Amino acid sequence: MKGEPMQLRITARHFEMNGDLKEFAEKNFAKLERYFDHIIDCHLILTKDRYQQVAEGTLKVYGTVITGKVATNDMHASVEKLAEKMEVQLKRYKDKLKTKDQKKLGRLKAEAGRAAASEESLEEEE
Repeated sequence: MKGEPMQLRITARHFEMNGDLKEFAEKNFAKLERYFDHIIDCHLILTKDRYQQVAEGTLKVYGTVITGKVATNDMHASVEKLAEKMEVQLKRYKDKLKTKDQKKLGRLKAEAGRAAASEESLEEEE
């Protein structure tokens, strides 16, 4: 079930961002929607320090906030590594949700089975 497309906000600090870098970031972060459908918001902060190019990201997904930070000598490399880092975190979060839901589902099935068994025993007593 696909929802609305992810909203991506990009902030550039201490430099003027060109269209090429913006397109590159949008393309890399659009790939994240393959791994998790319910990304509510994505905020990407690109900072140019003296010797480093820093990319920080925040993903708001259903139930949690995923953050990451990468610093390299090239802004494109920072954005790409940050997207990979957040992809790993999204996959881990999705697996966690699946196992958590499986346990909850198993517990609910067990409770429903016990309730049905107790109802049958009450009917037999009458």
